[in-house]
Amino acid sequence: MALSNVVRLIFPRDDRFYGILEQQAALVREAGKAILAFVDGQASIEATASAVNGLEPKSDALVHQLEDILGETFVTPIDREDLHELTTALDDLLEQANRGVRAAAVLGIEQPSDGLAAQFRHLGEFLELLGTQVPRLRATQYLEIVEARRQLRRIEKVAHKSYRDGLSALFLREGIGVATLLREKSVHDAVEDAMSWADEGADLLAGVALKHA
Repeated sequence: MALSNVVRLIFPRDDRFYGILEQQAALVREAGKAILAFVDGQASIEATASAVNGLEPKSDALVHQLEDILGETFVTPIDREDLHELTTALDDLLEQANRGVRAAAVLGIEQPSDGLAAQFRHLGEFLELLGTQVPRLRATQYLEIVEARRQLRRIEKVAHKSYRDGLSALFLREGIGVATLLREKSVHDAVEDAMSWADEGADLLAGVALKHA
């Protein structure tokens, strides 16, 4: 029997880590729902930016809490490095989603173009689905996480196409001013960056699941 398995038999496993990650995942889902509410016309961009921005400090506090517990815990439910990377990745993707929404608010994108609305929708759907997968770590539903990763990857690919199509439509729009072009392009780029960070988080989660499957 491996030494790590012997240690786990002797010392009780601290499952508080799962609780912290699940709280972060709930924040990710909240961000996704807020973004979708904006796309569906149920919330203004200002209200959406305020809602998503309010999630970031909560996530920061959870990261610090997990790091503190790591420092005082001998046996963890999954590898210590994985726990730290997961909490950091969830925090980072929330930060990037916040930047994307905040860019739209600061630049006054109250009615997004079709291309930008599609990007926001894909990001919201991605965050909602990703948030539902983290609790599966505690339930050891590793293969389900891997399967969901495939679905998330499909959303990500469509999102990248929406980004390219949106930029093309933006630059081909007749009579568009330089200021408007630069303003809208910066929001397209910010949402694209947010999707890339979210995809990295999903990749990390799937990697942890595969390690334990």
